[in-house]
Amino acid sequence: MDNKPDVWAQEAVEWAVENKVLFGDENGNYKLHDTCTRQEMLVFLDRVYNLIKA
Repeated sequence: MDNKPDVWAQEAVEWAVENKVLFGDENGNYKLHDTCTRQEMLVFLDRVYNLIKA
């Protein structure tokens, strides 16, 4: 599993998980060191936008 963030990203990853911006796959793997597609980035942005406007 790729769920251990680098030290500099720890706080941001915790925030994203707590605020339901970042979800793991069916096995709970966040894949933190994988590349991100444009589609995935748009989903992240939409989740943050909806969090801010709420």
